[in-house]
Amino acid sequence: MPDIQNAVRQATREVTLTRSDRGKIEEPKFDSKVNILAQWKPGVSRENVRRNFINQSTLAFDREYIDPDYNAKNGHFDLDPGKIRLAIFSSNLRIEGQVGPDEADLHWEHSGTHGLVTPASNTTAAEMRAARAKELDSALDANADIVAFSEFAHPPLEAIPPALVRSNPFGQDFLSKCSALHLDQSQELIEQSNLAKETTAPFAFLGSSHCEASRYNVGIVYPGPLAKEGWVSKVKRFNPIDERRKEMPQVPGTGPIIHKKRFPSYRNGEAARTPDDFIFKLYHSRFGRIAVLICSDVIDLNQITSIINHNHLRDTGDQNRISFVLVPAFNESELLYDACRDLSAAAQAVVALVNAGGKRTRVIKGRPRDLPASEIFFDGNGIPELRDFHLLEFEGLGSNGMLYEINMTTINDIIKRNNRAQAAELSDDKAAAE
Repeated sequence: MPDIQNAVRQATREVTLTRSDRGKIEEPKFDSKVNILAQWKPGVSRENVRRNFINQSTLAFDREYIDPDYNAKNGHFDLDPGKIRLAIFSSNLRIEGQVGPDEADLHWEHSGTHGLVTPASNTTAAEMRAARAKELDSALDANADIVAFSEFAHPPLEAIPPALVRSNPFGQDFLSKCSALHLDQSQELIEQSNLAKETTAPFAFLGSSHCEASRYNVGIVYPGPLAKEGWVSKVKRFNPIDERRKEMPQVPGTGPIIHKKRFPSYRNGEAARTPDDFIFKLYHSRFGRIAVLICSDVIDLNQITSIINHNHLRDTGDQNRISFVLVPAFNESELLYDACRDLSAAAQAVVALVNAGGKRTRVIKGRPRDLPASEIFFDGNGIPELRDFHLLEFEGLGSNGMLYEINMTTINDIIKRNNRAQAAELSDDKAAAE
């Protein structure tokens, strides 16, 4: 077999070299970056091997930056790394099976739209909208800078036009109409709350819902002041091998933004579609960029590597750095908590797991407390170990809400300290290799 393989390689090489245009074409040269094992030899930094492994073994998403529209009214664009307030709501969603059908908000479909979470009754959307609006207003009263709701917390679509159901589910016109329905639904929630009236509105993830027409898990992002003042979507093409980039035309907009789940939880029965593009959204805020990973997205190697890549393997200033990763979820698996903890260490970003339903016993200030199943991580640690994350007692958020005050100056100091320690380790590795 080795003789046959060598003969094939030699024949291929001869064909390449005997082309009529061989004078214009260089013989392909071996690039050691493609073969990670080829670099594992004395004199090569371990960090280079790690970086090449990340670059070559995962699919690099194009970046879609949601930035301020500087042609519109200017304001709220400068980095302000002071103390911020993060409000998270573990919306107590009741799924049929966990509770009786009369008490359920949602249920898993096992026929027709199999594998989707749908409204349990005709009044579900209105009831969820009222509950979310009340929670949202309580966060505004608490002067929250970021507000995050869990997966499936957004009011689902109340009705789908029959003509839309009969449309081509893969056509761009169909997908645009589905997105418009979800944006209209979110606009009703925004108007029912006081969010639209706020001059310095917080960045908010308003939850997600399954679309029975498109079969996507559709999340809604309200990009803070940019929703009124205008935002611009800029997609940068990214090739991890040769660093070539191609910037696509800018698309301006206002209001909320559609954010789809990319990695459905098939093991839990979710049969949602996967978006057909390879674009990873990063949202602007005055305290750095924000990424959103909906539930099982946080165990998708491609997406978490995109976040780590962005923060460590690119030359990113504080303004462009991903400071927060929001993980809205409906899952109490320990794997989910471990993934969020690990991501907070690898990306050096604050990771907020916003989990729907359930309680977890945690030790806060020396005593155990039953708190909503949500949790915040940074530098590989949870809240109990973090002295610079303060759980504020704010009764107005209700039993499912938690308000944290986070000192971003301290967070940035920890990141710089870790970077210095990593640089010293790399220097030691290089000296040892030499």
